[in-house]
Formats: sequence, structure tokens, C-alpha cells
Amino acid sequence: MPECFTLLGALAAITSTINIGPLVANVGNRHPGILASAAATVQNISGGRLILGLGAGASPTSTFAAEQRALGIDIPCTVHGRHAKLVRT
Repeated sequence: MPECFTLLGALAAITSTINIGPLVANVGNRHPGILASAAATVQNISGGRLILGLGAGASPTSTFAAEQRALGIDIPCTVHGRHAKLVRT
């Protein structure tokens, strides 16, 4: 799967009127500062058309958690733990 902020930057560069966004970016996949910088960069390239959705990520047993497992990122076992991580981010 393409890295979403790289792809969004490319889409921002070749469009001029549509809003763009990742749908939901999992806060567990990136350091908060890198996530903020990536979003700010796309917001700048797009002229303010970024719509950023942030999410807490999937359960560690979900197939959607494969990216975090592959990166060696610890995934909180409970929904409460994942939501707490989202709020901290």
C-alpha cells in the first residue's frame, strides 16, 4: 500500500479544487511530530484542502494491524488503550 502522505502530496500537486485526505490516519504508525509535519506539508502543498482524520487503530488480532506488527510497533490490547494513545497523540 502506498504511504498515504506521500501519495496525498502527489495528488495535491496535480489537483486544484478537490479536498484530499487519508480518510483515517492511524496515530500508532507515526511519531506525533512526524504525523503533524506530514499533514502540515500536505496542507501547504494543497493550499488548505487537506481533511485530516485521525484514528486509534485496530485490535492487535485484526488483519488491519499487520502494518504495525511488521514495524514492531506495540499495539494496545484494549480499545480504551488505543483511544488513550489517540488522545495523547
